[in-house]
Amino acid sequence: MASRDRFEALRTFVEVARAGSIAGAARALRRVPSAVSRELAALEERLGTELVQRTTRRLQLTAAGERYLGHARGILEALDEAERDLAEQGVPRGTLRVSAPVLFGQHVLVPMMNEFLRAHPAVSLELVLEDAMVDLVEGGVDVALRIAPKLEPSALVMRRLGMQPYVLCASPGYLREQGTPRRPRELSGHEVLLPQRGPAARPLELRHGGRTQEVRPPKSRFRCNSLPALHRAALEGMGIAVLPEYLVAKELASGALVRVLAPFRPAPRFVSAVYLRRTAMPAHVRAFLDFIAAKASERFPATEET
Repeated sequence: MASRDRFEALRTFVEVARAGSIAGAARALRRVPSAVSRELAALEERLGTELVQRTTRRLQLTAAGERYLGHARGILEALDEAERDLAEQGVPRGTLRVSAPVLFGQHVLVPMMNEFLRAHPAVSLELVLEDAMVDLVEGGVDVALRIAPKLEPSALVMRRLGMQPYVLCASPGYLREQGTPRRPRELSGHEVLLPQRGPAARPLELRHGGRTQEVRPPKSRFRCNSLPALHRAALEGMGIAVLPEYLVAKELASGALVRVLAPFRPAPRFVSAVYLRRTAMPAHVRAFLDFIAAKASERFPATEET
């Protein structure tokens, strides 16, 4: 099999695995299903093993197919990167696909992007905002920005960007009516608005002077898994909220919200950029990573504030 045909066979196999069917792969490749089926069969014959189990509804990879898929993707990515590198000749160009959490993308990332695009006129940016953790390969994502309470081990390359501070805050009206807590334990007498994704409220970690104090607030009468909704609830005087500092910076400056227990700070979140391990990183991806790291160093502390 000629080299060109072998690369085409790899692309066909990877697309079949992604689509889960011959027909789906054929549509993506703009070929007739019979041609895709023949090429897959020829690849299996050359390798001397079955890569795909064919059923009436869907194709499923065999154990050998799963192993081969990882190699095939790596080979095709290396080829694409080599061609991009020569085409770019060190100048960032092409389409960059970036994933980020919705709020972080809206409030932090988008305001920075005009400067990035002005600096790199040959780059186009496609920003995908969703809170679910995306699969970089399946989503065709170059860089994913992630916010998490701790750094998790990953097969992806991770570049730590800094720490995202959180604050305790409430409206002046709420504090006038309910009083201002002076010690963490006094939060037990207040409505505490925490992001909640399950039936049980998690303990609140407050840090000060290098020490962590765990506070379990009472069950709040208002619960929500949406930060914007909790932000609105705090402004409406519904309780003391735990929110990202960037989300409430304007209200803290104007006095619409007031910091509570100022010496104590809720546990921050790690801000990181993750991307696939590559033999040669495309210039436009490298340019974005360097840009976002520089901007993050201006905006987020490198270590946890105490």
